[in-house]
Amino acid sequence: MKSLQEDLLKKVRNQKQTFLAGYFVAGDPGVTESIQYMKAAVREGLDVIEVGIPSGNPFLEGEVISRAHGRIISDFETEQDTLDFLAALRKEVEVPIWIMGYSNDVVKSGLYKDIFAQNLADCFIIPDLPLQEALELKRELPGRLIPVINDGMADTEITQYVDGCPVVYCQIYRGKTGSVIPDFSSLPTFRARMRKITDAALMAGFGIKSARDVGQVLGAGFDGVVVGSQIVRLIEKNNQTSYNAFIRVLASMKETGKIRS
Repeated sequence: MKSLQEDLLKKVRNQKQTFLAGYFVAGDPGVTESIQYMKAAVREGLDVIEVGIPSGNPFLEGEVISRAHGRIISDFETEQDTLDFLAALRKEVEVPIWIMGYSNDVVKSGLYKDIFAQNLADCFIIPDLPLQEALELKRELPGRLIPVINDGMADTEITQYVDGCPVVYCQIYRGKTGSVIPDFSSLPTFRARMRKITDAALMAGFGIKSARDVGQVLGAGFDGVVVGSQIVRLIEKNNQTSYNAFIRVLASMKETGKIRS
């Protein structure tokens, strides 16, 4: 449903609203339970569901998310298993669905073609996609790629990645997911640099673990923020009450970034 994506971006651009995205590994801890956790998160204020495609080699992930991939990889042995999960999820939530996956699992396998053809997701985030392949994918799927950018890239490289993209994933640090962020002080500078390059919605992620972290990111002027490892950790603990409360508190921090330049 492209309108879901368009509605989100209109709120960001026209109403200056911020958004909260949550990362989930598809099918964790079980196919039915996974969708229920995602539905609960939307009820508590999540604006975007980022679905991690199960991988046998989640090399960018820290221990928490790697364990989730390991728990459910046997339930996603075929491409159809993934498509069936996404189709079931699409029927249950009315927020944008963004696919997060590795190039081998999503692009080189051709999985993205079927996801796109069946309208099972709104955008794709491929963190290990080389520039030339990203340019090719952007031509094939206009407006559907969310490039992953870090502050160590040159402006010329960033410009090529982000050109024509409605949303940009700003990686707060270079490393594995779930690591501790030592310092948020450089975020305003990173955001200002990105804003000079693109007018796309800027979403920051990697290492965001708490409501305080969310508040710092949005307070630095980013349009959105994604939380991953802590959500996956709470799902692993299987405590629905704590999980719901955590999402609710995160969502309450969206007010932090409401008045932005």
